[in-house]
Parts: sequence; structure tokens; C-alpha cells
Amino acid sequence: PSYTLNFGTWAPINAFHEPSMKGTLVQLAKGTLVEVELPANDKMRTNMLEGWITPVWIAECMHMIGYYILVRWCGAKKADAGYFWVHSANAAVHQIGYTEKMRLSGYALLPPYIMIYNETESGWQNFLYQRIANRRTTDDQFDDRGTEISCNKFRVGERVETTHEDESSVLCPAVVKKVRGRRVLLEYSRHDIAKADLVEKENMWMDMNDDLIYPVGFAQTMGLRMSATKKYMAHVGEIAKTIQN
Repeated sequence: PSYTLNFGTWAPINAFHEPSMKGTLVQLAKGTLVEVELPANDKMRTNMLEGWITPVWIAECMHMIGYYILVRWCGAKKADAGYFWVHSANAAVHQIGYTEKMRLSGYALLPPYIMIYNETESGWQNFLYQRIANRRTTDDQFDDRGTEISCNKFRVGERVETTHEDESSVLCPAVVKKVRGRRVLLEYSRHDIAKADLVEKENMWMDMNDDLIYPVGFAQTMGLRMSATKKYMAHVGEIAKTIQN
């Protein structure tokens, strides 16, 4: 069967040297088993369980496009049943064994409603045992994967220093204007740069760990040239003294 996921026109993950979550993507090869929480609208959750129970079932990775994996519920009998796309950083996807660890928090291995009558309760237990034994799953750090693309160490409005557009050996004061996942939109700080030294480029998107983003006072501490007002230089001079002491 054909399952379409419309991404538009984008560069593939393998076009980048070090994509975010690279280690996670390697783990989710075809045939890998994961545990996936049933969607909120599944009748198993809405019609058959109390609200405090979180039903989870085993799914097999079938294919991957970018960060999305095509998975299939284990035990789905019809040829075209049980398939769905899920993002590899989705918090509802876990390694095999997660549900058992979280059992006291209300997690339970229960099949989706469309499959519940395919087997008896004991039949499902035998099925899972046979299906999971000696199969590949993810590592123990799998549930930390979302932090790689969703957590950012910067906040909107935070001040930093970055390279001058025309002279890479000169630093300029900048401000974080937006935060999107791991990326930040920097804008040269007009209040801290003399009008005559302002450059045409207004902003730039950069990864939060880019080597060209520095803390306030970095240039002064390292003895680097800086394009900034006297007021800013006096301010960072005090910061540099504190750091050096």
C-alpha cells in the first residue's frame, strides 16, 4: 500500500553533515520495535479505560523520511491496517520496556481498539513475548531525544556578541529576537552600535551552538576588536574585569 506524507520541497536529512538527533535516527532503522502511546481519539482510551490509564502498544518501524517514521502496530492483521506516521522526537514514542517501568504511573500495554478482538488477553501476552524476543529496540537515552531539537539555551531579548558582517575579526553586540527549536534569530543591537558602523544586514538565523555566538564581554576579555558604542564598551569592560578577577 502507498502512504503519503507531504513535506513540500525540502533538503533531505542526509544532506547535512551533523543533523540534530543523528544518533536517534540511526537507531530507528527498519525492523526496530518501539512502544507508542495510543492516540487520544482511539476508542480504547475514550470508551474502555479510565482517564488515568495511558495505553501503549508495540509498533515496528517500516520506513523513514526525514525525521518521520512510518510505523505499524504489531498484530494488525489486514494488509493495509495499523500504519501511521510519527515524528521521531514525539514524546509518545518510547523504547521497549518503558511501559513496564512506568506501570505504577498508569501505563499499560493494551492494543488499539481496531485490534482488541483479534486475540484473547492470554493470546496477546503470548504474541508480545514471541514478537519482542531478540528484537532490536532503542537505547536507554532514547527518551531524552526531544531535548536535542526542542530545548534552547537562549531566551528572546538576551544580549550576545557575534561577528561583524563585513569583518570576521570584529565582533558586534547583538540581541536574540526569536527562538525556533535549536535556532536563534540574531539582530545587531542598534542601541549598542554607532550609527556610522551599522551594517546593512539586519538579522541572521544561527544554531544555538554556533561557534560565532559569544557571551557579552567576550571580545573585551579576549582582547578582540569590537564595533560598539563607548557606553557598551564601558559596560563590558566592567564584566571583563569581573571575569578576569
